[in-house]
Amino acid sequence: MSHYIIKKMPFTITIGWDAPLGYYHLIIEKDDEMIWSNLDQKIKFPMNYDEYIEVIKRITGIDLPDMIKQHLDQDKIINRGNYSETLVIE
Repeated sequence: MSHYIIKKMPFTITIGWDAPLGYYHLIIEKDDEMIWSNLDQKIKFPMNYDEYIEVIKRITGIDLPDMIKQHLDQDKIINRGNYSETLVIE
């Protein structure tokens, strides 16, 4: 499973590709409390992250960086697992 952790106070966003199950995942926390998870949604296991971009922007005001989008695309193509990267936005 790949994890891209984006931190911009008071939010922590974790997005990535679940290689064994073949879907994208997203968790949004505010002040260390989970406020949004793909597991709580009607479509729990999406094959693309387009909706997640909108959810992240609507809840946090953060635009998902292009670099993260490129990594997510590549993760799906190569079915990447066991990778984590953290980005802190001031």
